[in-house]
Amino acid sequence: MKLKVRVLAAALAAAAAAAGTACRTAAPQGVPQTSQAAVQSDSAAAEDEGLSQPSAAPETAAARDSGASAAAAPGRELPAAPDEANPGDDRDTDDLREYAHGVSVVENPVSGKSWFIWSDSYDSGTGEDGSWTHDVFWQAFDPADPALAAKRTLIAADEAQEPASASVAGDGNMIVTFEDGSDNGDAQLSQRYAIYDARGGVVLAYPQTIFMGGHSGHAASTRDRHVVFWSNEWVDDGAGENGLGTGKDVYVTSMRTDGSGLQTLPVSAGGEERDWWPVLAASDSRALLVWQRYVPGQTWARLCCAVYDPVRNRLVGDVRVLPGVKTDYYNYSACWLEGQGCFALLTTQADGTGSILLVDESGAVTARADGLPPFVRESAPAVTARADGTAGLCCPTAPTGALFVTVDGGTITPGQACPAAYRWTGCGTAGFFKDSGTACFVTLGTDRRHLLEFSGR
Repeated sequence: MKLKVRVLAAALAAAAAAAGTACRTAAPQGVPQTSQAAVQSDSAAAEDEGLSQPSAAPETAAARDSGASAAAAPGRELPAAPDEANPGDDRDTDDLREYAHGVSVVENPVSGKSWFIWSDSYDSGTGEDGSWTHDVFWQAFDPADPALAAKRTLIAADEAQEPASASVAGDGNMIVTFEDGSDNGDAQLSQRYAIYDARGGVVLAYPQTIFMGGHSGHAASTRDRHVVFWSNEWVDDGAGENGLGTGKDVYVTSMRTDGSGLQTLPVSAGGEERDWWPVLAASDSRALLVWQRYVPGQTWARLCCAVYDPVRNRLVGDVRVLPGVKTDYYNYSACWLEGQGCFALLTTQADGTGSILLVDESGAVTARADGLPPFVRESAPAVTARADGTAGLCCPTAPTGALFVTVDGGTITPGQACPAAYRWTGCGTAGFFKDSGTACFVTLGTDRRHLLEFSGR
């Protein structure tokens, strides 16, 4: 899409470096099929059989004072994929998302397959007219022995498909959604998606459209529904981050796992409020919707949330404006804590500190921890349900490193803060646990994907 259109669709990430027909009829098991619009000449994925053991990254910063009980080992970066390295790609842009934007970790409960899904333009660059050219890619990986390998094209078309957001339902069907700059007519942008089965076969081929003009959407899945939370309209009046405007309305769309029964609900629309950058997380039956609300004259936003029932297509309770939260633009995320019966909402406040709020399935805030290190923009924590009944999180912290956190019965306890040499971007980061004490993150840099590993508690 043209750069000026993209600027209208989401605000500039100038601070990211400081933060953060039919488809193929047959595909090998566990290999997502490439949509028809996608490039058809991908080379075979070169899956690494194991990890080499690089030296630990040098410790460049002390562990932050976040309640850590013992010094933590520094995080380390694992080997790069063989086909991703563009050290000479130096674009004239302040928005690092022009290189890559949006990444998800999908672990399929039916097939046992795990995939990285993301959008990048590492190879395609930027169009002569300034248009972005991101396509959607995938790579299979083993969570117990993760490694970066050659990427495969999942969806490709003119202009950009980003940020990619993917999630999987209880029957193994996976949705991949993104803002699409291709073939939109006067709308210029649209929120689109495709659906794949547990083995990667196409259920609904790209392009499926949620709304012409929709943008900035993200996905999460309950046991039997896919949910996409997205924004509509843009107010270009010099407000918002770096004076680039704000969104206007937010909507939620749900569907059965095969894409049937699509239904849409306005969450905050048609009023005086200016709401945008919708993110979400899902439990077995409900979704927590989170978004930012413009505050006139301020350089921060209010943080709003609501709980959504995708079967009945209704909100559970009212929209809540979270008290005492002045969020840094675009710097928040949510996840479901299995075994704790609640969501965790992470945000970086305008004063540069991090906060974690626990939110139950009725939308009530049940616990809160403030004064934590700042989190990384557009990052999703690694989450695990431990054998002792607690929930473990590992959260990327700005500008480097990660923080381990334990949640137990409504108590939030910061753990070890792990330093690292790698400096996060705001292009997208997603985490998973390799084992109960080791978290890994796939993160999008300006040159390639990176894979980092942190050990702690």
